[in-house]
Amino acid sequence: IKLADDSFDRVFAMIREDASAAGITVLLFVAFDCDGVCASHILTTLLRSEFIKYHVCCVDGYEDLKLAYNVEMEDNKLIRSIVLINCGGNVDLYDLLDLESHSNLTVYVVDSHRPYSRSNVNNFRQILLLDDGTGELPEKSEGGSRGDEELIPSSELFLENEDREREDDSYNVDDEGVVIWDDEEVEEEGKGGLEVKEEGRGGVEDDSEIDGEGAVYSDGSLIPTKRLKKSATITQSETSYSKAADANTMSFFGFTSAGIMYALANQLNSANNHVLWLALVGLTDQYLSEKIDHDRYLADYEHFKTEVLFFNRERDSRALKLGDIVVTSEYKFFLHRHWNLYDSMFHSRYIANKLGIWKAKGKQTL
Repeated sequence: IKLADDSFDRVFAMIREDASAAGITVLLFVAFDCDGVCASHILTTLLRSEFIKYHVCCVDGYEDLKLAYNVEMEDNKLIRSIVLINCGGNVDLYDLLDLESHSNLTVYVVDSHRPYSRSNVNNFRQILLLDDGTGELPEKSEGGSRGDEELIPSSELFLENEDREREDDSYNVDDEGVVIWDDEEVEEEGKGGLEVKEEGRGGVEDDSEIDGEGAVYSDGSLIPTKRLKKSATITQSETSYSKAADANTMSFFGFTSAGIMYALANQLNSANNHVLWLALVGLTDQYLSEKIDHDRYLADYEHFKTEVLFFNRERDSRALKLGDIVVTSEYKFFLHRHWNLYDSMFHSRYIANKLGIWKAKGKQTL
């Protein structure tokens, strides 16, 4: 089940409720990346503030996760809460973690990888996904609750666009990525040929021609002409997100996991400059690793800018104190604060694309 971004404090209340002074009840599995480490640091800070005992395991891949999980569950029978940071969102955790045999466990997933596994979204009892709020969530839960606290499911999120598009359009896309129209009429151009351009998922070659026998896949096989309609053109935007997600053909990244943990700290009134800095490092990691595009980075930047200005008064640079965070514009030079200027510019992708430094003329220009 997915939780909206205004209900993260309920998750922490559930973890606190299941905690025991007798031993470790919280187990954290953290992926080997900067964003995951920052998110883990924020969460463990919150756990320590409530005197909740925990254990952290860094994992590299799902085989490593399953092995570490089995070892920890054998050694500690008091575990009640499993937290997965930057891992687990896009696999079936019910089967991977054998939750049927551990009915007393609750799994909390903080993962920026998208799309989520449908089985995780549809699990109303043991799996809770801390979501960044993208997409429209139903206001009320139709099933599954804990105590008097109502959880917010969105198990049909991936299907909404698909159903809406099928009502508006007269075509479908089969498993092979071929457009199937209700009208089987085919317009022929020239010698019975039709140009087909497909920019999204599928196997039809760009500008491929349909002769008397059919169009051509990218691997050379033929598509029957009766499966195509005149002026058949389909783009990635026309193919719904749910179809691509369901076929596991499209992956992307949501809001930084460190940012999710910052939102949790904010709701618990525990946010400060240190926690905010960790969230900013997680966002920067996403951007420098090219997990998000520039537009998404700017949107998230504006969100965090308001938080920075809230915790840090604007002051003269000479009056800055240790630990202050300042909003500034930086050059797109790689490690320019720690390197000489030439090498910093030479190893910058931005400069490389602008000047073409892989050419002799580009190097001379630099």
